[in-house]
Amino acid sequence: MMNYQDELSQLININNLSVRAENVLLQNVGSIEELLSLDEEKILNLRNCGRKTVQEILAFQDTIRSDRFIPIIFSEKQPSQESQPSPSIADKLKEAPSEESLSLLPLFSSFPLFNINELEITPDDLHPEFYASTKLSDLALSRRTANVLYYSGIETLGELILTSGYSLLRKKNFGRNSLAELKDIVRSICLKETSYNSGNSTQIDYSSYKSMISTFLQQSGISKHQDNKRNEDIIFKRFCFQEGKVPTLEELGQDFGITRERARQILLKATTTLQIKSNLDKLSYFWERFDSIVTQGGGMIHLGSLPAALQAEFNWSNPPYYRALGQLLILREPDANLKEESNLVTAQSTCLNCDVPLKYLLSLDFDSINCLHIKVLAVKLSSHCQNNCYQNTNPSNHPVTTFHKAFIEHLIDKSGDRFALHNNLVSSYDKWLVKYSGKLEGIIC
Repeated sequence: MMNYQDELSQLININNLSVRAENVLLQNVGSIEELLSLDEEKILNLRNCGRKTVQEILAFQDTIRSDRFIPIIFSEKQPSQESQPSPSIADKLKEAPSEESLSLLPLFSSFPLFNINELEITPDDLHPEFYASTKLSDLALSRRTANVLYYSGIETLGELILTSGYSLLRKKNFGRNSLAELKDIVRSICLKETSYNSGNSTQIDYSSYKSMISTFLQQSGISKHQDNKRNEDIIFKRFCFQEGKVPTLEELGQDFGITRERARQILLKATTTLQIKSNLDKLSYFWERFDSIVTQGGGMIHLGSLPAALQAEFNWSNPPYYRALGQLLILREPDANLKEESNLVTAQSTCLNCDVPLKYLLSLDFDSINCLHIKVLAVKLSSHCQNNCYQNTNPSNHPVTTFHKAFIEHLIDKSGDRFALHNNLVSSYDKWLVKYSGKLEGIIC
């Protein structure tokens, strides 16, 4: 049966009240009778209620009391299915999402949760295209909405859409705007609307590195107000500076006329927003090509070598600065240290644990060939691996084109003291020691 709070909720829902007035009533009043018993002083004492809202609520009371208004919720034309909902609701929610089936969900419905409870529908019963197992932490929610859901113990999309919208409105710091935000996101995910296609990389401009960063920040909602792009400009500079070290908080503050602490707050909030999975997925094409570059070179590459590789891959006129690029990569790997040219960037690759490249390196006769340039060795190794890879029976499908310098260094380290790399030349350690030991001795002295 419908309770007093549900009656009040529906009564408010069918009237054109302001968002503040709706929130004040839903968060402070439990029934229509209680609403009608409030005088001007009591209404003014309600939390978040100002003079303008008081006048609006008083007018609402007059409307309820007047003969001109007949509440729909008391109409005898109410369908009898309210108390005994049709079992077809459960069947419809087991089908692919549609506007009709979304309207049956507690989050969208103007009716209370009884129809779901009586039918014992759980997130597991929903059609797969409701994406019930999706974690809310992977979605780009506003901080206020995310906090309310977190403290309410609502962790997945399935739990959310089976939660009454009106029960959410009763929670502190949760208003109509937050409910509208959740409805838009659920509708976009379940109905696959382009406005919230988290993996839609067509909205990103890949014509240059700067264009990619600019459109990425715009799509991620770093600055929601068109007249205030400062936050977006600050994080843009963090990802697109062209020389020196990463801009400090002090430098950013001076450039944008704010304090060091304010710059820190803006960067922290922006970084947290960009690290949400649905935002990172907006660069899905970039991450795909980036992983391919690293994997095709053996699974590791120096940060300093990445800009040229990305420039060639995307046909950019100018490469990004390696330290700025490192700041972007840290979004996906927050614990990575990517500040110097020699820092390693890795990707999942079977080559890192394969013994075929090392065995081939050990088989080379450096007594006769003296030394090999690292690029020549990389080509020889990749050619050998394409024909002898244990992981792939079809050599033409082998992912490696030519090993990166970082991978060759990795092999040399695994060989122990067998080989040495000097001035991009690989030779046996014994020959290297004979050739350079005198110079090293002089340096030590």
